[in-house]
Amino acid sequence: MILNLKCVSPTLIITLNHVANVSEPKIHEFLKNIGIHISKATISRILTKNADVFHQEKAEIFLEGLKATPYQQIDYTGARVNGSNHYTQILCNPYYAAYFTVPNKSRENILDVLLCGKEKTYCFNNEAFDLMETFNVSQIWTEKLSFVKNKIFSDAEMRRKLDCLFSVNGSKTTKKKVLEKVIKLALKNPDLI
Repeated sequence: MILNLKCVSPTLIITLNHVANVSEPKIHEFLKNIGIHISKATISRILTKNADVFHQEKAEIFLEGLKATPYQQIDYTGARVNGSNHYTQILCNPYYAAYFTVPNKSRENILDVLLCGKEKTYCFNNEAFDLMETFNVSQIWTEKLSFVKNKIFSDAEMRRKLDCLFSVNGSKTTKKKVLEKVIKLALKNPDLI
């Protein structure tokens, strides 16, 4: 007996793939063996079409997980993406675990993950200047940055200003320290974001 696609629910295909960890070729083989004729492209489309719902659900779970405890544990492991080395950042607490694959394990990428897709903002208040001093940003640079004191900048604005101040390729380490300190402040003060 040959059955058509109308006899199989897309939920079965999604469940086989995401819950039972069955690959697309094996799903196709399974359905074919029980008499359901469906193309490999249709299976792929069922698994990837309207995936935005899943991304939205992940973001909501992640945001609630961040709020659930005053701390988060973070770790990373290597991952391959299209033949390139990447890192999977793992954030968790007793109530959830979330995984994010990023091209490198920089602090900036971790902060991007914590911002949940919101645009980065940079806050130059007194605390930012205190942090820069604590992390050995020289007084020469903090004085040069004084023109931005008590201001908040978008990511693009901040990068333009720092490129002008430090030159495009100059003082990369100092530029990185400055960016990390002021992003942290914006994260600590969510009303700034």
